[in-house]
Amino acid sequence: MEAMEVYKDMLRSRIFPNCHTYTVLMEFLVGTGKCEEALDIFFKMQEQIGMQPPKAACNILIGKACKFSETSFIVRILQYMKESGIVLRYPVFLETSETPESRRRKG
Repeated sequence: MEAMEVYKDMLRSRIFPNCHTYTVLMEFLVGTGKCEEALDIFFKMQEQIGMQPPKAACNILIGKACKFSETSFIVRILQYMKESGIVLRYPVFLETSETPESRRRKG
């Protein structure tokens, strides 16, 4: 069963995900190239449930998105982090500062 199906089943059963569940789901979505779906969940988490994505989730999502050069996704998460006073971890910062071309050369 795909991650989104599990998520939808949880909601239908009135089982509400915690921060860890949301982070794992968003990480899976970004890792499979479904960044828009991950962003939807990222913002629904805040708007509908009132749960703020933790610093770890932001860093994980940005790190994963860097591997796919998902620039618009990265910018949206960085904007959220700036507005929320969340600091990007240094290794993730280094990943975001690399160009897609330099990442390809590294292999």
